[in-house]
Amino acid sequence: MTALWLTLIGLLLIAVLIIFFPLFVGRKTVSAISDQPQQNVAIFKDRLSELEQEKAQGNLTETTFLQLKTELEKSLLADVHGKFATTLTPVTVTTKHWLIAAGLGGAVLLASLAMYQDLGRSEDYGKYLTLQAQAKIEAQAAEKTQVQLTKLMDLLKEKLKKNPHDVEKWFLLANSYAAIGQYQQAAQAYINAMQNVDKTDPKYAALKGSYAQMLFQQAGEQITPTVIQAMQEALAIDPLESSALILSGIQAYTQGDIKQAIVFWEKAKTKADENTINSFIEPVIAQAQGQLAQAAPEASQQPANVGKAKISIKLDIDSALKTKVSPEQTVFVFARPVGGKMPLAAEKLQVKDLPKTIVLDDSKSPMPTASLSSVAEVDVTARVSFSGQPQQSKGDLFATAEKVKVSDDGKTIEMLINQEVK
Repeated sequence: MTALWLTLIGLLLIAVLIIFFPLFVGRKTVSAISDQPQQNVAIFKDRLSELEQEKAQGNLTETTFLQLKTELEKSLLADVHGKFATTLTPVTVTTKHWLIAAGLGGAVLLASLAMYQDLGRSEDYGKYLTLQAQAKIEAQAAEKTQVQLTKLMDLLKEKLKKNPHDVEKWFLLANSYAAIGQYQQAAQAYINAMQNVDKTDPKYAALKGSYAQMLFQQAGEQITPTVIQAMQEALAIDPLESSALILSGIQAYTQGDIKQAIVFWEKAKTKADENTINSFIEPVIAQAQGQLAQAAPEASQQPANVGKAKISIKLDIDSALKTKVSPEQTVFVFARPVGGKMPLAAEKLQVKDLPKTIVLDDSKSPMPTASLSSVAEVDVTARVSFSGQPQQSKGDLFATAEKVKVSDDGKTIEMLINQEVK
């Protein structure tokens, strides 16, 4: 470090000396010793004119003219060579000169120090070199990864041509596209997958939810109408589909409904993988909860029934049908608008939990814009799913209750699962 500073000081001194140097030497002037050179030039011009006239009159051939002209030019050069002198005229140094020179020297010094402070610090330069090397390594690794992913995608495409019903490979292909930022191709991969997978397949809802996520990424992480539609379709099939619930939480959060966003993200943990929970869901829930803690309480301006609507259901299964089910089989309960298909609230439990009283309210809504509080009546369906999926299939057992009033009066309706899907 000392050697660096000594070098910088030496260079600065040299720069200052260069600025001051003209003050210590005279001004260089070049002057002729006499006026003889000018006379020789005039004689040369006259003689050259005479030669040109002789040539024009035909008294000189071209060859003779060129020889005489060359001799004349040599003679002129010999006459004028050395006839000029260089002299140094002393410069009268005034206070003004010293002030200008000192100002320029100080400006150079200050500018150099400022540039060094901003750009030339050795510690920062070391960090810069380290970051540059790291960026190069990362770029090489990214390039290598992209080459490997390209080869993998080509292999997956070949395998999917032979077996287009392989859902896992469709997921892998779409995720490979997403890994290199090609979200449009990833979305198309999910479309292709859904075209080759039956809607009754347990993984169809996950494909639809992942498709919504790719549309979200493709739109620059914006909730667009196409994203909302894909979210709703996924949640209509499976109210606990994690990707769609995560997007629903993001939508609620961007609309300022932080509490509802937390509800969605908490529900998303039911089916989300551990990495998604740890890397995204838990951090955003913690952030949202921190914002709620800091926010000042506000008086509610909503009608009394908004946010308080609920339906209490005492649910059981007919004893005559209990021999057809196992304790671990899944029971889904949905509340939908009268004549509608999109769930306003949903609950999931198991046969072994019955009989049980459950409560459907706004916290169990798959979408922030579609909740129990938004309607006066709903149709309620409770179904034992033999496939374990929300969509209805042959052999499922169910019960329905039509035009159930939505209120906060605490009344409980009774539902007995006693019918079979034909």
